[in-house]
Amino acid sequence: MKKEIEVTGNTTLRLIVYPKILHLPQKDQPHKVSFQLVGFIGSKAKPSQLNTELDDFEFKFSGLWQFIPVCRTPCISIFRNFNKDRLAWIKEAEAAKKVKFMKSSHVPLLWRDSPVKPFRFNPRLEKEQQGQTYFVQVKAKFLPGRDVFGFVEQLDEPTGDIPGFLKASKKLKAEALREIKDNKQKQKSVDPPKNKSTDEQPKQSEVQSENQSLPEQPKKSQRQQNKQSVVQETDNNV
Repeated sequence: MKKEIEVTGNTTLRLIVYPKILHLPQKDQPHKVSFQLVGFIGSKAKPSQLNTELDDFEFKFSGLWQFIPVCRTPCISIFRNFNKDRLAWIKEAEAAKKVKFMKSSHVPLLWRDSPVKPFRFNPRLEKEQQGQTYFVQVKAKFLPGRDVFGFVEQLDEPTGDIPGFLKASKKLKAEALREIKDNKQKQKSVDPPKNKSTDEQPKQSEVQSENQSLPEQPKKSQRQQNKQSVVQETDNNV
């Protein structure tokens, strides 16, 4: 980005960002929306979906239309797409890395006239009695004043035929937490102690007595003092 500005002289660039949603454990606690910088669109960029199909603050979302336990607003839950290469990597990776890679994003969306209802899990019902989960593809716009996204356009019809995706199980998440905890304990046992023992540190009274026993240094001339101050200033600038 800095190089782009230096070459073109254009200080107004269109940033490409990806939303990051933080949902807090309590349902009455509001979620937090932040954005991760992915790239930018320069003044000489070729036409693409990013600069021709999306206006400012607009995003394309594809995922499951549903409620999640910690958010009152229905969300589009976005997961990693499934493929064989990713599956092969996941089988060999550590639990913590697996969970991080398969982390999902739940985007709160205001969609009043949605053609299908968002799925809401009912713990009192059997699996066969639960409602249908739909895969949706929409264009939405971020609403800064409300910290949510608003529906703009439907990109395809909702479908119950959900594409394959990757999702970390509760068992895997628990294993990852234990793994992280064990690694921290091992790191503590390997790291040397930060504070030295009191036996190695000289007492303040002993230091003071030693300083008092030293002979008084002869006073330097004004010329020597000026020379010393110049050397100190030079060292600070290096």
